[in-house]
Amino acid sequence: MLGICGYIMAPVWSGTPSENHEKAMRRAEGLAYQLMDIHKPAQSNGRAPASSSNDGQIGMDPWGQPYRYRVLNHAAKKQEGKSKYNVVVWSTGPNKIPETQEQNLDSDRDDFEAQFDGDDVGVVVVGK
Repeated sequence: MLGICGYIMAPVWSGTPSENHEKAMRRAEGLAYQLMDIHKPAQSNGRAPASSSNDGQIGMDPWGQPYRYRVLNHAAKKQEGKSKYNVVVWSTGPNKIPETQEQNLDSDRDDFEAQFDGDDVGVVVVGK
């Protein structure tokens, strides 16, 4: 009976916590660059692809939860006629609870660095 319970309650991920943290960060970065490619046409001509959104969920983290993302458009700040933007992708981490406050992920500053709370992990990729 214990063997069955142990199998049912086995974690979704494999590897050590630090390995999963690194996997989550690398995957978040890859997803951020994919989202940047999707949103790049919107930055140059002002129109987003019909199926794109500025925030949502994408892919799965090492703990079996979807990554969350947000594309921050800085329409007021333009360089060479193009709007600047950041892409933020994050995971709710091993406890699967979203602990990052929304205001920590939204900024118009050029030197923006997201603050991820609790065990949430993520990245910010700056687009130009």
